[in-house]
Amino acid sequence: MKGWIYKISHKRKKDGKNLFPSFCYIGQHRGKDINERFRQHKNDAKNFERKEIKDKEGKHARLHEAMRISNPENFFI
Repeated sequence: MKGWIYKISHKRKKDGKNLFPSFCYIGQHRGKDINERFRQHKNDAKNFERKEIKDKEGKHARLHEAMRISNPENFFI
């Protein structure tokens, strides 16, 4: 099966400014569709504050919190 190594970075849609220049997320995905994985990250970010406390300490917590604060639509893969 094909796999992916991907990078998620911030880029504000209205002016292209990166509010988190020293922050990026590097991930790997072994599924067929990398865009589906990115949609999952964005959905997880939108639901981040509704999760239980223990889930906020997971490996994606900082990514999803940053995406929630700055709007998931301002991130790209």
